[in-house]
Amino acid sequence: MADQKRRDFLGMLFGGFAAAGGVAALYAMKRSWDPLPSVMAAGFTTVDL
Repeated sequence: MADQKRRDFLGMLFGGFAAAGGVAALYAMKRSWDPLPSVMAAGFTTVDL
């Protein structure tokens, strides 16, 4: 029974670590996607598709 609790704890620990990594990755993608401050100061952005 103690082995099962240890396995559950390690699973939760790994899941929490993976979730934190996912949040960090999303934050980094948002930071890199935002336009540069100089572009924002110009007041307009154009996107060519």
